Amino acid sequence: AYRPEPANMKYSGTETQREKSRDTAMPYETISVDDRGSHVAITLNRPDALNSISPDMIDDLNAALDAIADRHQLCALSITGNGRAFCAGADLKAAQGRMAGADATTVNSAFLDALRRILLRIEAFPTPVIAAVNGLSLAGGLELVMACDLVIAVESAKLGDAHANYGLVPGGGNSVRLPRKIGPTRAKQLIYTGEFLSARQMMDWGMVNHVVADGGL
Repeated sequence: AYRPEPANMKYSGTETQREKSRDTAMPYETISVDDRGSHVAITLNRPDALNSISPDMIDDLNAALDAIADRHQLCALSITGNGRAFCAGADLKAAQGRMAGADATTVNSAFLDALRRILLRIEAFPTPVIAAVNGLSLAGGLELVMACDLVIAVESAKLGDAHANYGLVPGGGNSVRLPRKIGPTRAKQLIYTGEFLSARQMMDWGMVNHVVADGGL
């Protein structure tokens, strides 16, 4: 479960979660999984919260990856969102709710550590991971996009760092991945301004591989 450990605040799943996590058919609270054998499609399923990343979602993503990590016939893993957003970032309120009574610094440190770990896991996943960007992809959502190998986005999708709009700094890797992906000048523009750009603009900048018509994912 998502909880602080006394020494270093590391994230770790419980034994019960690890025992259950070998089956993609298990019920998930915050994602849905379409397992087709050679292709597994994960849908972020918190549409009322614009699919923002919560501690429960991190647990579910880890469990889903556990279930397919050793599947030799797996050719591709795709990640998309349910509703009008791909992912609108991190849900800090949900993190605070999971660790009621802890101070904000402790909560944010533990949550960001968990977020970085799941993004690194997706980035290092042995099978190609495709971000199917169906809508808004902001802040932590953009960090999730950049952890994927390929990015396909619909015409109406908007992508941006957005942390600056809330007086925050990128905590899940944007400050490192963005300059590598689109160059330091453009990365600074996104991080400093907090602006959202179109899928077409992001394709021109090298963030998106392909743009399709709305509904074409």
